[in-house]
Amino acid sequence: MTTAFPAPVTAPKNRQARATVGILNTVRTLVTIGFGVLAALTLLVALVGTFTSDQGFLVFITGLLSTGMIVVFGAVFYAVVGWYVDSLNLLTQIAANTTSVA
Repeated sequence: MTTAFPAPVTAPKNRQARATVGILNTVRTLVTIGFGVLAALTLLVALVGTFTSDQGFLVFITGLLSTGMIVVFGAVFYAVVGWYVDSLNLLTQIAANTTSVA
C-alpha cells in the first residue's frame, strides 16, 4: 500500500495588485494634471485681479501664495501616491519572480 500525495494546487495568479497599480497610476496622473490646471487658473485669476482691482498688490500676493500652496499640495500628492504605486509594483514583481522560480 503506497500513499500518494495529491499534486500541489497552484493558486491563480493575483491580478488584483497589477490592476490596482494601473488604476492608481491613472489616478495619480489625472489628479496631478488637475492640480496643474487649478494652479494655472489661480495664477491667471491673480494676474487679472491685479489689473482690475484697487488693491492689486494684495490680490497678486494672495494669488501667488494660493498658487504655491496648490503646487506644493499637488507635489506631495504625486510623491505619496507615487511611492505607494512603486512599492506595490515592486511587490508584484517580487511575487512574480518568486512564483516563477519555485
